[in-house]
Amino acid sequence: MSNNDTISLVNSTLSSSSSSSFCNTTADCSYRGYCVENICYCNQYVGGKFCDEPFHIYVWSGFQAYRIIFLVTFILLTLYTIYQTYKSFHFWHFKKIVYKLKCINHLIILLFCIFRIIYFSVDPWGTLGKFPYVFTKFLYGFPIYVLFTAYELLLLYWAGTYHNVKNIDNRGRLFYVDKTKPVFIISNSIWFSFEVLRVVLEVTHYDNQGALIYLSLSYNIFVAISCLAILTGFAIYGSLLYKRIKSLPADKEKKKRTLKRLCVTTVIVSVSIFIGLIPSIVFYFLNFYLIPKGALITSSVVNTLEFCLVVELLYIMKPKEAILKSISDEKKYQNGDTPNGADNRRMLFCI
Repeated sequence: MSNNDTISLVNSTLSSSSSSSFCNTTADCSYRGYCVENICYCNQYVGGKFCDEPFHIYVWSGFQAYRIIFLVTFILLTLYTIYQTYKSFHFWHFKKIVYKLKCINHLIILLFCIFRIIYFSVDPWGTLGKFPYVFTKFLYGFPIYVLFTAYELLLLYWAGTYHNVKNIDNRGRLFYVDKTKPVFIISNSIWFSFEVLRVVLEVTHYDNQGALIYLSLSYNIFVAISCLAILTGFAIYGSLLYKRIKSLPADKEKKKRTLKRLCVTTVIVSVSIFIGLIPSIVFYFLNFYLIPKGALITSSVVNTLEFCLVVELLYIMKPKEAILKSISDEKKYQNGDTPNGADNRRMLFCI
């Protein structure tokens, strides 16, 4: 799901080395690449000996359709996310971390959608010359980090729920997530550092192509490992929570609904993240990024998967009618009129 800079650099090297002409400045590379040791290293989605063949000129109608379709799609998705965020904040004052995390995650998804709107409004491939190429790369990569932050938060809560379900305080306010929070902070910080480092090196060390190739490769590997780790985490904790909830002495009908929802959620999340990895890997080895039509197909598939992942998260976090009953129980619990099995109900409504 990340830009394949390595392929672009190798492609540029092969194209340039076969030419009897050489560059002297970045201007010789049409300002769509960098002149390093008299060789043009083209940006992604650009070809030619002097980076004078942006891919969009070969697939202009398809490129425009790609921009407009996804721009409209993410605008509509943003409006729906705003509506869901508004509904989610109705539950904030009940002082339960499940509601607060859902509110935060809705805001994170909203941020992702806004970034994608800017991305498609501006210059998706960075070949139109409207904005610096580095800015386009940032608009592509950073939202992916934002999206998976939302998935990490959801996984953090699942893990905290399982490990600390017995540590609910007597007032029923929070689940403690101390055991899982450090993992989230470390992994999220590493990913964020990669995003910042990529932009900084693109600006300050554009002439050191070896370092940029190594950074791009490291980034791609880290993203793939992170996705696999999140996938594995959901599969593991989904199974553990299923087993724990099944053993609770709670209402059978409520438990049945919760188990069904948990099972479906675990399967969908695990499968969707796994499927999200496949196009990047397959298209990488097929060298799709080297040709205009291949680049258009790859971009369309990747952005479609992003859309599906967002819809999936919104479905998982959508306020259910059953939550209203949970809130009613919470009010009784706070007033000292605790119904039997309140902790068990809290466990059922945490997912």
